[in-house]
Amino acid sequence: MKLMLDSPKEDNLVPFLVSLTKLASRSTHLASELAEVIIPFLGEDKTSHARAAVLRCLHFLIERGMCFSLAHERDIASVSSLLKQEELSSDMQVKALQIFQKIVVYKLCMTDASELLQLIAITENASHSQIFSSSCLAISVLVSIWTEIVRTAEKRSIEISSTSLPMQLVVLIMDRVALLGRLCSDLFRAGYAVVSEVQDLLKVLHLLVGKHSELRLLVLEKVRLFLTYIVSLNDGLRKADGAHELLFGVINYKDKRGVVMRSEFLASIHKFLIVFLENLEGDDNLLSEIYEKEIQAYHLLLI
Repeated sequence: MKLMLDSPKEDNLVPFLVSLTKLASRSTHLASELAEVIIPFLGEDKTSHARAAVLRCLHFLIERGMCFSLAHERDIASVSSLLKQEELSSDMQVKALQIFQKIVVYKLCMTDASELLQLIAITENASHSQIFSSSCLAISVLVSIWTEIVRTAEKRSIEISSTSLPMQLVVLIMDRVALLGRLCSDLFRAGYAVVSEVQDLLKVLHLLVGKHSELRLLVLEKVRLFLTYIVSLNDGLRKADGAHELLFGVINYKDKRGVVMRSEFLASIHKFLIVFLENLEGDDNLLSEIYEKEIQAYHLLLI
């Protein structure tokens, strides 16, 4: 380690890191010592090349069960801060998020109320990273982290209702869904991969709302706005008698691929709303309010 730190050239860092990481993966003491030495290389004063190399090494250690070596709050904060370093590639940011997830899950096994609230604050701060506006995987990982936090809080009867993270997650998911909806109006970008991502996001949304029933009205409002936009894209396809081309299957699949994709979108939203309605439960006032919005959203699908 001394040779690595004393080396004046950054090019020497990577081979040193590779060798030391392989050794550290076999020794709990060495793993902790290595983590302490290389964490400072994640700072913004270091090059993106150096930070990427350190991330790969940390990921290697984490995958081999060395989470304990990064369980200190300062290390968790250092890893999560990478999510806001925009000069890092999206792949590296996702890798940092996955490392962060492993550390948090490990930390939750032994955290107390104060530490749990600190983890929530770090997670909430990390949720504002731009990576979540462009990656379904990143959103899924973040929701998974929050789910683990909620599970731990429930087991230990720790109050965490003051955080705005669940609402932030709903906004992230629906903003991403709306962005993908706009892509469906682009002939060259519309495709089943886009629809598949929307379906995955809606599954994650179901999971989130299942834990936070108070978010249902927000979700429905976001869905309504999304459907209004999608329906407006289809208005130009109506026939003179008011019928819609989609209903008669007279679509040129080559020239109107975007229309087909929007149809798939609507089908996905339709399924989401059906399951959403089936899972409604709670006090009558909330149920009535949600039902009214549900009917409004459902009618948009029939326009």
